Amino acid sequence: MVGLIAAAWSVALALPAAADRAPEAHTLEVGGLTRTYLLHVPPALPAGPAPLVLVFHGGGGNGPGTERLTRFNELADREGLLVAYPEGIGRNWYDGREFARGSRAHRERIDDVGFVAAMLDAIARAHAVDPTDPLVPYHGGAIAFGRGRIIDTEDAARRWARLNGAAPEPQPSPLPAPGKHHCGGLRLTYSGGRGGSEVVLVRLDGGGHTWPGGAQYLPERVVGRVCRDFDATALIWQFFRAHPKP
Repeated sequence: MVGLIAAAWSVALALPAAADRAPEAHTLEVGGLTRTYLLHVPPALPAGPAPLVLVFHGGGGNGPGTERLTRFNELADREGLLVAYPEGIGRNWYDGREFARGSRAHRERIDDVGFVAAMLDAIARAHAVDPTDPLVPYHGGAIAFGRGRIIDTEDAARRWARLNGAAPEPQPSPLPAPGKHHCGGLRLTYSGGRGGSEVVLVRLDGGGHTWPGGAQYLPERVVGRVCRDFDATALIWQFFRAHPKP
């Protein structure tokens, strides 16, 4: 899970430090420029993927001041979060505002989006970040980019089972436990349908908008994680072979 916070103050105030341990300073080369950000890692970060919160300073501000102002480090230590404070060029972001076009960020059209994307990739390489898959919500709701709405996935499986005359309750079987190459999850099988038909739903916990057993075609921060619990292509063919047309 990645969260975005924009500080509303134009100048970050000098407040007491939010945590005893100062965040780490990092640099990246993006678009021919050296970009910087601070990263706070709780000293007792729980095992497994952790949420990442991005805290952007306001116009005229900076990362250290915003860290002190917001006190996000204290919350991160309590809740087990990673917190990043990216730095704009010349204390500004290329955000398209008319009155800010005199800043270097606007004059040179600094690629802040590319910087943030590179920062996310760098953090994900060093730490286990909990990504979302906001494109098509599993439990239903609005699809990303205004592409309509869908019903809950498990409700859709129940509807297919009912239409095929299958058992109203599925037979569950767990997938391999979560680990480096596995997401874990559950296989739900609605059997006993007309003509030997079945409805099978495979739910991956922590999976992304990806093809199980396939390639990580886009970064995890965009589409989520590729799971290795099974090869989706082989699984589909096994299902077709087991259920030939009468």
